[in-house]
Amino acid sequence: MIQYSQIDSPMSPQSLLSVVRKRGKLILSLFLLLFLAVLIGTFVIHPVYRAQAKVMVTYLVDNNKAHLLDLYMVQDNSYYDRLNSETVIFKMRSILEPAVDALGLIDDAQKDTPVAREAAITKLAEQLHIEREQDTNVLVVNCDHHDPELAAEIVDQVVSNYIAQRPSLYRDERMYQFLDEQIANITAQIDAIKVKGLEYQRRERVIAPDRQADILFTSIADFDRELTKVRAARISREANLQIIKEQLQSGNEVAIPTTASSESFSRYDYINRLKTRLLDLDLEKNRLLQKYTEKHPEVQQVTSEIVETKKKRDLEVDDIVAAEEASIKAMRAAEESMAHRMNQAVDGIAKLSRQQYDLGKLTIGVEDMEKVHSMLLRQREEARISNSKIENLVQVRMLEPAIIPSAPIRPNIPLYLGLGLMLALVVSFGSAFFVEYFDHSVNTVEDAHHCLGLPILAAIPEFQHFRESAGRPIATVAETAKREY
Repeated sequence: MIQYSQIDSPMSPQSLLSVVRKRGKLILSLFLLLFLAVLIGTFVIHPVYRAQAKVMVTYLVDNNKAHLLDLYMVQDNSYYDRLNSETVIFKMRSILEPAVDALGLIDDAQKDTPVAREAAITKLAEQLHIEREQDTNVLVVNCDHHDPELAAEIVDQVVSNYIAQRPSLYRDERMYQFLDEQIANITAQIDAIKVKGLEYQRRERVIAPDRQADILFTSIADFDRELTKVRAARISREANLQIIKEQLQSGNEVAIPTTASSESFSRYDYINRLKTRLLDLDLEKNRLLQKYTEKHPEVQQVTSEIVETKKKRDLEVDDIVAAEEASIKAMRAAEESMAHRMNQAVDGIAKLSRQQYDLGKLTIGVEDMEKVHSMLLRQREEARISNSKIENLVQVRMLEPAIIPSAPIRPNIPLYLGLGLMLALVVSFGSAFFVEYFDHSVNTVEDAHHCLGLPILAAIPEFQHFRESAGRPIATVAETAKREY
């Protein structure tokens, strides 16, 4: 007996057709089921629209460095490789989250929950597709959504956020923050030292030591100049007074210096008139004595007039001496007052020097701190300018804004129907051959011959065939059976 193996049995075109005829219902059922499922799914699925915008990103070279180092903007492969990072930047949270909030992409029922916010941001990132045009610095921003208007709004919002934030991504705020912290610390220290100095100035009544010292030195110079002038005038008056007293003591004619009667020129004139009068009287007396004796009434009258005139002159001289002495005393008092005030100014300078020393001890180092403060301010300004310059080295410009798509990109009905047709054919025929492959029943004469290894003497046709032949003559049935077998 030959062992039967269906694998060894050849598959002829007739056998394939027989399998198709035998499994026709299965093939037709699966084909219709799958094709109808694909057909229904194609028309039931929600259409997806794609909005698109184009953005050009340009990296510039610092003009100063380019001029110094002879650098030029060359768009090599490394330049375009940098554009690959822009696809990642587009999907940053700082860019997507404002778009989610602005367009209300979070469900109202779960609007305040962090989970819903994260889910909306993740979904938006999945809907965005960023691609780079080949060998260009142009980025294509796509958004797939069921709502065409919302897809266009999402693209515009995301691109707007990207354009607004992209230049500032190169900004390094660490140096700026460090300088701000140092400036704040230095400012606090300077303020603390100055507060101590102001409290000391208020307590010691020191306003501006340098200015006060200049005023005191100027006052001392003025006092010294005035004191020298008063002292010189006093010495001159004392000398004149001494001369007048010596003349009085010697009994000689008193000659009054002009400076001695400087307070009143009329006294000087009066004394001169008295001197002239005495001279005239002496001449008159001498003339009379030539004629008369001393007891003559005219001589005695002239003599008495001379005596009276001398008394008047002596009284006037005494008044002048008294006035000079009083003036000298006043000058001495003024001199002592000026000297006292000058000493007070000198003491004030000494006290001010001590106060300035104490104030300097309290405010020591404030000038150095102010220099450091100025240096930090300058460095912070340089850092700000540097950040601004770096921001300007990246230029982003929208080439084509997003427009509302008119036709969906999915589903592609012809493609889906074609794929569904192919799938239905493959699955239906594959299933039929699969079932037939694992079906080991004996169906044909050849199967029986291979299975038993014996010659076949006769074959019984299908019962359905005999039922269809019922009612015909026996000879016809026999001829039919003979013709078939």
